[in-house]
Amino acid sequence: MMPSSNLQFSGGNTFNVGGMKLGVIAALSHQNQNRIIPVERNDFNIDKTQLFAYEDVLFRKQYNTGAMFNATLGINSRNKISFNNLLTILGDDQYTERNGHDIEQTRYIRAYSMYYTSTSLLTSQLIGEHELNKSGLLLKYALSHSDIRRNTPSFRRMTYVRNEDSDPSEPYIAYIPIGAPSPNFAGRFYSDQIEKMNTGRVDLTIPLRGSDKNLIKVGAFGDIRQRAFDARVFGYTYARNFVAFELLTQDISQILDHKNINENGFVLKESTNPNDSYDAGSQNFGGYLMGDHYFMGDKLRLIGGARFESFQQTLNTTEFGGKPVDLNSRVIDVLPSLSLVYKLNEKSNFRMSASQTVVRPNFRELAPFSFYDFGLAAAIIGNPDLKRTKITNLDLRYEQYFGSNQFFSVSAFSKRFKDPVEQIYETLGAGTRNFLFRNVDGAFNYGAE
Repeated sequence: MMPSSNLQFSGGNTFNVGGMKLGVIAALSHQNQNRIIPVERNDFNIDKTQLFAYEDVLFRKQYNTGAMFNATLGINSRNKISFNNLLTILGDDQYTERNGHDIEQTRYIRAYSMYYTSTSLLTSQLIGEHELNKSGLLLKYALSHSDIRRNTPSFRRMTYVRNEDSDPSEPYIAYIPIGAPSPNFAGRFYSDQIEKMNTGRVDLTIPLRGSDKNLIKVGAFGDIRQRAFDARVFGYTYARNFVAFELLTQDISQILDHKNINENGFVLKESTNPNDSYDAGSQNFGGYLMGDHYFMGDKLRLIGGARFESFQQTLNTTEFGGKPVDLNSRVIDVLPSLSLVYKLNEKSNFRMSASQTVVRPNFRELAPFSFYDFGLAAAIIGNPDLKRTKITNLDLRYEQYFGSNQFFSVSAFSKRFKDPVEQIYETLGAGTRNFLFRNVDGAFNYGAE
């Protein structure tokens, strides 16, 4: 294992271009980090009986390569335009060795996971800021495009077992199914994911006549996303109903060598299901109106407004049994917000705020795609029937300032959730475990700091 390293290079300059000021900055970086992580894993039934006790050793190499180029053109003291670009490439190479006791299946196991994934992100932004008059009428806008690609070229898993009642001197036996493949134990997984995002916004700040503090803000925004995910799943099985015992005791570095892939050994079969791929998209358009006003001199400040959102989400895939999933939902939300700040004296404030927010399920939570998580020793499956979560937020805060960046504050908060999404657990017996997503009626969160 090579030492971890971190290399960075950056530079920038400003230029005069036709009486305008152009500033540019560019940067390159490369980082690799190597870690060895011991992990203890235990799982239990609801009645507290233990399912398994595993000890893992995770060998992990992570690579991060990045590039940035930003440019800002100052047209004059009241107008500027920026063009920002960021490229990030992440690599995650993991090898896991597992030893432990599968209590539920009354056996000891040795399992191995070899996993590599590459993720790239390219983002470009165009941002403008223009002061339209000397009274402070300010226009801001931004357009951006992002391209995200995630590739898993080969996720391999292998499991060896030995019965509890076996003599400790007996070897571990490779758990390779007969007939239908089970990629969770002896298999390969491949996937590609492409997601494109286009966003835009425009904001207008309007100062109220006769005041440099009181103002109104109005704006509009749009967000369009498209994702395509495709996976293929393979697993090894017996070529016939029987293989030589000596084959099943071979080391992981030898057992699936090409010389053992034959009519007297093993065969690789595809077990890809229609729900292993999906196309999804979302569109979110809306606007907002808010006011910021001082009363009683500057004793009381009120900030209030509302945000309007029209959100549409689509998902096209197939359930495990072959039933098509064609999700196309649209939800309209009006999200109000109100904040009051009372100035007790020059060094202390009392704040109170209330707002309505939403959390929407992401594509992965919606897609009924089943992915086996080696760390959890369980499959994670989405649910296309999930609804958004609405949250009512209340906050109270007292703050005291002492100067020199020193302050004291105490606050209390509460959040009420309607239709929150929870991850639930189910066991199907024979060591098969799934994690699913569902909405529950409500939840309540409160606290102080």
